[in-house]
Amino acid sequence: MNELLIATLGTEPQGVTWMLDWLLQQGFAIDEVLVLHTSASVVEAALQKLEKEISAYDPSIRFHREVIRGAEGAVEDLASEKDTWAFLQAMYRAIRRARKMGQKVHLSLTGGRKTMAVYAMVAAQLLFGEQDR
Repeated sequence: MNELLIATLGTEPQGVTWMLDWLLQQGFAIDEVLVLHTSASVVEAALQKLEKEISAYDPSIRFHREVIRGAEGAVEDLASEKDTWAFLQAMYRAIRRARKMGQKVHLSLTGGRKTMAVYAMVAAQLLFGEQDR
């Protein structure tokens, strides 16, 4: 079974790499990492560092980044109800897509705003199966 780590990201990539380290040490065969993030310019440096670090783990681990998009385009910060709703929809779609593809989902909530963690848990509660973490 393919295993996917979905992570939220703010300005520091350590939370994602820490979770990936832990999952690999526990014997989970992570094939792919998907990072959901805002379009804030301060996040770009963290994304670049994260992409380099993940490719150093194992070149076969695929790295994807997905900017949160709302009705008005890319979301720079979760500063409004519309922005938060856009994040919930993005997380819901990411988890749903993974589940439809038969992937086992691991969710990391260590990066980004606290509201990202709360809404990511809402999406997980709606969509996670027995094998998801």
